[in-house]
Amino acid sequence: GSKLTVIYTWAKKEYRNLLKARDAGIRSPIPYAVYKNILVMEYFPAYLLHEDPPQRPREFYEKLIKEMKKVLDAGLVHTDLSEFNVLNYNEEPILIDFSQAVDLRYPNVQRFLRRDVRNVVRYFSARGLALDEDQEFEKLWTRKA
Repeated sequence: GSKLTVIYTWAKKEYRNLLKARDAGIRSPIPYAVYKNILVMEYFPAYLLHEDPPQRPREFYEKLIKEMKKVLDAGLVHTDLSEFNVLNYNEEPILIDFSQAVDLRYPNVQRFLRRDVRNVVRYFSARGLALDEDQEFEKLWTRKA
């Protein structure tokens, strides 16, 4: 397969994952259309968490965990969640970049969720939150929290 075929497949995958995310009520851009390598989606006048840290880290973290639960409930794991693909939109998290999200039936899917949790815990621990990566992972994986 050519490089373009891979790129077109990637765009379609992101489109499908964003549709799934929206259907599950996840705060993420609405995908409008996909054509070849072009994905047209909703725009948010917001910065990445990396550029615009939340005013109230604890509240933002709790909201982000709720979104991460919804992703799991939609049967997906983001696999690349960090401060570089969460928007801070008026102190609300918006999840972006679902092109590499995988189905929960994927082999070793827990490894990807653990990495997402590790990134989020690292970011918010640096902003004064006392978080335990293992506990946060368990709460999410079992969806008990």
